[in-house]
Amino acid sequence: MISHHSNPQQINIAPVSWPIVYSGAVLGLLLSLAVLSGDDYGRVNLLYLLVLFVLVPLFSVAVSTLSMISGKGLNLARLVSNLPLLSTQQKRYLHRLQQQKLDKYWLYLQSQYAAIAYATGCLLGLWLLLLFTDINFVWRSTLLAPEDLLQPLKTIAAPWWYWSAAQPSLELLQATQDSRLITGDREVGIYTQWWPFILATQLFYSLLLRLLVLFAGKVVLRRKLSIDIEQQLSRKINAFQPAYTERSETRIPLTSLPAHYVVTNWDGFAQDELELVSRHLELTDCLVAGPLASDQQHMQAESEKRPQVLLVKAWEPPLGELGDYLD
Repeated sequence: MISHHSNPQQINIAPVSWPIVYSGAVLGLLLSLAVLSGDDYGRVNLLYLLVLFVLVPLFSVAVSTLSMISGKGLNLARLVSNLPLLSTQQKRYLHRLQQQKLDKYWLYLQSQYAAIAYATGCLLGLWLLLLFTDINFVWRSTLLAPEDLLQPLKTIAAPWWYWSAAQPSLELLQATQDSRLITGDREVGIYTQWWPFILATQLFYSLLLRLLVLFAGKVVLRRKLSIDIEQQLSRKINAFQPAYTERSETRIPLTSLPAHYVVTNWDGFAQDELELVSRHLELTDCLVAGPLASDQQHMQAESEKRPQVLLVKAWEPPLGELGDYLD
């Protein structure tokens, strides 16, 4: 949960992680250039583009959504977050969200940012190749005939029914079917007529769809944060109720420690500061936890089975986050 003494309004719902965004953009640009470059004659298989610009975006939306729901699974944001690419501030923010059980929503939103960057990279690759080269769009299949492809392509193009130039037709499919058995002269311009359809496919399935999913994800995360804030306010109100005062009691300070314990440096004390308490505490096996600890250090401290003596700064009371850690 969010620290009880932090201001909820200061929490940015979904700050963009630029390393994740750049990873998506580079991936989209490289894939777009690789697929759209075609063979030695500049021929690009239309069916490959449908996989790249329709199936991959739809599949990735499903995977990232299931990953958010389950809290597990793989998406680009989760993979990049495990690499040494995030800044220290972003790692602290992600660690804080992990304590609030909200990290899966943040990773979900970062996946959408990365997918939007991926779509932008694909669009940039298409624009560069259309501008500086001639792309001949063809399609090849041993099992499919033009009549078999027409209806699936019309279904894909249904969202932009008003753009006639981006609509597939049986004549265009018949004219651009490529086969080693088909010979003869054809009008060269017929092979370039697929680009409006390809462009519209990218704009809708790779870009617009992700923008809608991103908006929905922000709404969900905002509601989760709102619920968490309401719970904080409820706890604060209950803390001042007479019933709580009647049950409260002053605990006697401890004057002895367990026989076997481990010291946990919660507030990032420097070595010279630790030496001041070394006369009173055994610091040979000192753990690190708290806001300044890395994920690995924090997980090690959380999994420790021995009793822990936590060192905190009285002038920086970490009451909420420390309370979450103790719970």
